[in-house]
Amino acid sequence: MKPGAYPVGPGVVRPPHIHFDIAGKNDRLVTQMYFPDEPLNEKDSSFKGLGSDKDAAIGRVLPPTKELESDSLIVAWDIVLERG
Repeated sequence: MKPGAYPVGPGVVRPPHIHFDIAGKNDRLVTQMYFPDEPLNEKDSSFKGLGSDKDAAIGRVLPPTKELESDSLIVAWDIVLERG
């Protein structure tokens, strides 16, 4: 399921994204994954704030497997905790 964009204030709309809160033994990471080719990505202050790391915040679209419907969207995104 891909989330939709949503308004957060007058004239401000967040692009589709998914929040992740990952906890390891030593680290905790709260982050967001964005979807490729979304026009709102470049207008989003959180996305723009990533600077040169923006590409790492965008998931990779993979082709659907034969078990899924042909119009299914599979997105892969690697998350690595620095100290586990």
